[in-house]
Amino acid sequence: MSEKVELAKLKFEHDKFRQSMSIKRWEIVGTLIVHAMKSGTYLGGIYFIFAGLGVLLNERSPEAIKAIAEVVKATDLGSILGYVWGCAMTTMYQFERRGKKRAIQEKSKYQKEVEAGEPNRTSSGLTPTGETPS
Repeated sequence: MSEKVELAKLKFEHDKFRQSMSIKRWEIVGTLIVHAMKSGTYLGGIYFIFAGLGVLLNERSPEAIKAIAEVVKATDLGSILGYVWGCAMTTMYQFERRGKKRAIQEKSKYQKEVEAGEPNRTSSGLTPTGETPS
């Protein structure tokens, strides 16, 4: 009888784990879809701007060239690229930091087990989530 109870408990924990992983998977897919939609919107906007400029370039009239010069002057393309680069690097930093926090959180469980038996051994002082204590 106890084997059946243990087996039922294990099956319940396994099912609970599979459900949580399924939810996490859908969260990741949802986030990916949102990012894809945002990226598509940005790229679509840039495409429409350059498509409009292409029509002006095909005319090759002084007024069209002057209009393009005004657009380039107004957008300050150099600073826009700088902002894009800065945003990309900030985003990459956030991904890297999130990964490090996850690794520290996983490691902290095992570190506490190891340090429990040794009174002279101390951890780095970070919280279990990888943050610096306040």
